Amino acid sequence: MEFKERSAFYTVGTKKFYSKSLALIEATKTNIHPEWHFGNGVFDTVDWSKPIDSDINVAYKARAKQLREKYDYLVLCFSGGSDSTTILQSFLSQDLKVDEVLVKWPVKATQGLYTPNTLKTPENMLSEWDLSIKPQLEYLSTYHPDIKITIQDWSDDVEKELVEEDWFSINDHLNPGVFRKYGGLTATATESVMIEQGKTTAVIWGIDKPQLMYRDGAIYLYFLDKFVNFAFISGTANRNVELFYWTPDYTDLIVTQARLVYEYFVRNPKMVSIIDWDNRQKNDRTTYSDIVRSIVYPSWNKNIFQCGKPSQIVKCEYDAWMFQHLKNYRYLQSWEHGLKNIQDVIDKKYYQLGKQGQFDGWVGFISPFYKIGPVYQLDNNFSM
Repeated sequence: MEFKERSAFYTVGTKKFYSKSLALIEATKTNIHPEWHFGNGVFDTVDWSKPIDSDINVAYKARAKQLREKYDYLVLCFSGGSDSTTILQSFLSQDLKVDEVLVKWPVKATQGLYTPNTLKTPENMLSEWDLSIKPQLEYLSTYHPDIKITIQDWSDDVEKELVEEDWFSINDHLNPGVFRKYGGLTATATESVMIEQGKTTAVIWGIDKPQLMYRDGAIYLYFLDKFVNFAFISGTANRNVELFYWTPDYTDLIVTQARLVYEYFVRNPKMVSIIDWDNRQKNDRTTYSDIVRSIVYPSWNKNIFQCGKPSQIVKCEYDAWMFQHLKNYRYLQSWEHGLKNIQDVIDKKYYQLGKQGQFDGWVGFISPFYKIGPVYQLDNNFSM
């Protein structure tokens, strides 16, 4: 059986790493700055300025069809948000199916800790289970009973201490929740059977919305490792991971998305300030995300509840319930101990700092900038 080489990795000199933390440790020892590689050179050959010749939903359907024809068994990592919901609909709308929908959620440990509500604060992330995820799973169970639904309750492991190797299965987002949610993302029971039978399988991730920036009179697209690093495939050998959107296998999709967002800024030049590369500390990423979501996901139901994005990574607001209720657990204590240890072996120049100057994970690595087209700045106002 043939498996695809991962499209994202780091190099430090001649050494290759899939773990960002290991790459940063090597960089600290050798004083050689790491390089992040993504797309295996494919994105460098794309014409990012070409006009759009198809509807974005056509591109989504084509990508879904490509994956369906490529693999015997497909597992969709589902969060209930716009990225993964759009993927699911791209299959179902043309009578294709994913074989399994996988949800990772701390079900048991959070029962009784909150009352579902529609507050948009990131601390209210738990309400997404009741207001977003469960209703969509119930719909899927009723109208598409042939799709297997698997809920992996990662709170079953909140008693277990973290060990050293755990810190190298996670590339970014070193908050306590991420280790339990993704660090042990082993294959589902059915997926394991498929792998044992020699079937081709893949886990699909909804990564990610196009990232655009303005600099020197033009708008560019770039890729950020922090988003790609969400796509973990640890736990089981011979697993493939497929990024649905940021893929070098079907570049028409990301080109179409990028052009649509670029054209928005051409029509609304005063909004370019929110993606000005030279003023990144002032960029309004929430506004940008809302704008992009409405453009690239035209079929997304805006009434589906989504809480706000967190402002921190290490002390992520999504994990507020853990910091409040698990502070005396050996798991959280082992996380705090491990966090200090890994900081001690990595040069501080690779630290990302929060607004109060606190350690907030590793700095991001970006791809080359891919020019989409011009937008001109006149008299300190953006206009065409």
